[in-house]
Amino acid sequence: MKGMSKIRMALSVTLLAASLHADTFNNLMRVIAPRGECQIRLPGAEEYVPVLKGKTYPFGSIVRTGKASDIVIALSDRDAVRLSENTVVAFGIDHAANDCRIVGLRSGEILTRLDVVNTNEFVVIDTPAGRGVEMVGNARFSLSSTPLDDTLEVRAEASSSIKVIGPQFAIPGLRSGNGVSITTMKDHSMTRINDLLGDYRVFVNKGNELNPDTSDVDGNESLLPVSMSSRSTVKIWREKAPVGGRLIVSVLATGPDGKGRESYAFAVGKDNVVTRSDVFNLPVAASDDEEEADDGEEAVDAGLFFDAPATGGDDAGAEADTGAGADAGATDNSLDDFLF
Repeated sequence: MKGMSKIRMALSVTLLAASLHADTFNNLMRVIAPRGECQIRLPGAEEYVPVLKGKTYPFGSIVRTGKASDIVIALSDRDAVRLSENTVVAFGIDHAANDCRIVGLRSGEILTRLDVVNTNEFVVIDTPAGRGVEMVGNARFSLSSTPLDDTLEVRAEASSSIKVIGPQFAIPGLRSGNGVSITTMKDHSMTRINDLLGDYRVFVNKGNELNPDTSDVDGNESLLPVSMSSRSTVKIWREKAPVGGRLIVSVLATGPDGKGRESYAFAVGKDNVVTRSDVFNLPVAASDDEEEADDGEEAVDAGLFFDAPATGGDDAGAEADTGAGADAGATDNSLDDFLF
């Protein structure tokens, strides 16, 4: 009988430990393997303090790293992100969406370590230029900013897939080795999508819905598919019509040689594309100076575009000016040295 009692007691302790371990991540995240200058600002606090290895912190906190520093943040017992040097991330939680973890990258670079088998709807990577959702496996997200624009680079690891959504576009199929660079003006007057590597499609809102459902892009009549290959580009310009104020959108897709392949134009809210032409050997007329000039156009209503939640408050936005992070163009995307 004494032996049976010991077994029952051991089982009770094991179950209790498992329960406590699961509860640890209900509203908390855990710091693992900080290296160098790693600081955190808790919700409601005004100052940053050094992080403590193994300590749990509430969501709503902002974590930043200094030069030659990095840190791993465990979001659950299976999901984690690693912040590279000179990186600022605001961590949030969406209780209305099954406690989805919002990783708000505001500057620098993060590496994700997620389930490699099942589509992950538990973690979302949020940036001013786009959002990573429905992720499988591992990826690198790098964000840099200027006073005019934000540029996000996303690279998928081997055996991984990512869906990226942004202002009026969706990229559902970034897979093993694929990469994309997305630059969006601060006022959303222009977005430039560059294919860094691989063949995939970009789906552009053709205007009959303000915010079309992008959960299933195939056969979605609200989205226009544009085929991409390495060094291809999609440019999206937006401006308000001088009469009526309706949003007018122009899309130009260019091939690897920089020459135009397809062009679209539409008025948001109309159920048809206004114009569409399949053009070949068409020189790209817009220069870099003309693209920068787009920043002076009248800003459109924020509700027409991808609306990123404010996970870090004004401070997170201010921190974005303090460092661009590691080299976003690095080709080594290995997570073999990912620490737990």
